[in-house]
Amino acid sequence: TKNRQKSAEELAKQVDVMIIIGGFNSSNTCRLYDVCSRYVASYHIEEPSSLKTEWFAGKNHIGVTAGASTPVSLMDAVVRQIEELLGNRFDKELDFCFKEFNSQSSQFMDNMISQAKEFMSVGKQIRPLLLLRVYEALSECGPTNISPELRKAAVSVEFLHNSTLVHDDITDEESLRRNRPSLHAAIGTYYLTNNKMHNSEKKDGELNSGKLFSSQSNKFGVSHALCIGNLLYSLGLHSLQNSLPLFPPHMINAAINSYSKAFANVNLGQILDNSNTVQTENDYFSMISLTTASLCRASAEIGALLANASAESVSAVSD
Repeated sequence: TKNRQKSAEELAKQVDVMIIIGGFNSSNTCRLYDVCSRYVASYHIEEPSSLKTEWFAGKNHIGVTAGASTPVSLMDAVVRQIEELLGNRFDKELDFCFKEFNSQSSQFMDNMISQAKEFMSVGKQIRPLLLLRVYEALSECGPTNISPELRKAAVSVEFLHNSTLVHDDITDEESLRRNRPSLHAAIGTYYLTNNKMHNSEKKDGELNSGKLFSSQSNKFGVSHALCIGNLLYSLGLHSLQNSLPLFPPHMINAAINSYSKAFANVNLGQILDNSNTVQTENDYFSMISLTTASLCRASAEIGALLANASAESVSAVSD
């Protein structure tokens, strides 16, 4: 408890406002509030809905702390709500794109889309924010003048990023992503929950799918996750193409070219990663320059292209 209070005190000295999460009857949380309020404007809340936009007006640095018994999920929810209030979350735009694109109305398809949305919901959404910040800087457009159409275009890189994560988890056979089930694992669990044959899955060899999969649930999860990964890539393209009323065709084409190049580079980097040829530090940097760096580069580059920036500026933000 003393360590937590000391950490909260140090954080409060460095930020413009503090949010303390925990029960109003918790002596530990109340003590955290008392400590933080000595140094900066502080607010004690029990749930995300208590947050108010005016608390963050003119604030550049926001600190968040919580009592020892506060669930991590609640802390994550508060952080997401803060980002939403600041305009740094794109959940509404992502949801709009999903609804607009999903013309196949069925309970199963809705369940698959829900799995994809849940997978994306805990991401930091740094890339679309980077795209907007570059656009603001190079178009001399302030944050208050960002149109809803531009925000929808910005989520293209979030779809692209998550498309690569879905496929990466499959090739690495990872069952977790962001401390939650990876998409293929979540869909496999969905199969086991909803298919009445699952109780005999491990006993009945006929339920196995062949040489690639050990069980029907593995095949179900991986097969559908692959398709959803491809769908997310398409949704990113779709969100860029739908911004044509806001931007002229040549700018959209340049943005799509940057988007496609990033996707190709990520896959080249993934091939290197899977090849067991990454042995040295230089090998590693070569690989991540094609994967992680390509996605960040494309986010900045697309922001510059949509801002109609000069070739020199586009090159500068890409580097």
